[in-house]
Amino acid sequence: MRTWVAVLLALTIFLVPTVGEATDLSSMSTDALAALYTDIERELYNRIGFEADNRIGRGTYLTGTDILPGYYQFVCLETDYFLDGNEVSHRPNNDILIYHVDAESGTEDGEPVFWEQRFDVGAHLVLHLEEGELLEIRGCSGAFITLDPDWGP
Repeated sequence: MRTWVAVLLALTIFLVPTVGEATDLSSMSTDALAALYTDIERELYNRIGFEADNRIGRGTYLTGTDILPGYYQFVCLETDYFLDGNEVSHRPNNDILIYHVDAESGTEDGEPVFWEQRFDVGAHLVLHLEEGELLEIRGCSGAFITLDPDWGP
């Protein structure tokens, strides 16, 4: 019994330092980095319970054409950051806006009806999109899930 305890103790001493070591990304091939990125993305989606098909990225989406009207939860999985000189700061540089669209011109109609900015990775936003509204995502991407409209007032 003492032999097994000694073996387990020795393995623990030798294995613990390797677990905490950082991965040297600069020495990895492009294929290995792409595989690692895919694995990390898959794990993030598994942890928050979304399928990869629920991804939405930077861009402009017209409700009723590009995305169905309804209630959605957006989970930020990646964001741009402000530059502070040559250093990247820890302040997110992103926005999600919803505009009414002018029916005749097809362009945004004045000020946004919803505007959330500078939110961190992991932030959850609830969005209500109505027919003809324009959803604009700047500086971030994430996952979208349709919410049951009966959850709210």
